[in-house]
Amino acid sequence: MRTAAGRAAWLWAVAIIGSAVITGLLTLADLRSPVRVVSALWFLLVCPGMAVVRVLRLRDTVAEWTLAIALSLGLDALVAEAMLYAGVWSPASALLVLMGISTAGAVLQLLPSVVAIRAWPELGTAAASSPPAARPGASATRRAADHRSGEPFEVRSDGGAV
Repeated sequence: MRTAAGRAAWLWAVAIIGSAVITGLLTLADLRSPVRVVSALWFLLVCPGMAVVRVLRLRDTVAEWTLAIALSLGLDALVAEAMLYAGVWSPASALLVLMGISTAGAVLQLLPSVVAIRAWPELGTAAASSPPAARPGASATRRAADHRSGEPFEVRSDGGAV
C-alpha cells in the first residue's frame, strides 16, 4: 500500500484509533481539562462517521467531510437513543460503543477485500452524478465490466443492460 490512497487510509486509521484512545483515556480518567473537551468534540463530531465514510473510498473531499460529520452526529444520537430505550444509559458506555464503531470502521478501511466498490471507479466523482448526455464525449450507452464475472456488457443511459 505505497500509493497516496494507501497512505491516506493508514493515516486516517491511525488518527481515528488514536483519537478514540485519547478521548477514552481523558474521559474515563475524569480529567477536567480543555484538552478533554476538544478531544471529545473532535471524536464525537468526526471519528465515528469518518471511520464509516472512509470505507466507501469517495473521491470528493467535501462530500466525505460532510457525510462524516452528519453520520457522526447520527451515530451519536442513535447510540444514545438505543441505550436510553434499553434503560442502560451511561455516557462512558456510549463513548465505549462509539469507540468500538470507530475502531471497526478504521480497521475495515485497511482491508483490501472490502474494496468491492472498486468495480465502480467513478463513484464519488461529480461526473458520475451527471447524466451521460451531459458529460462531454459520452454516448447514450457505455461499456462496463460486470463486477462478478468480468464479462463486458452494455449499459444504457437509463441504467438497463443491453
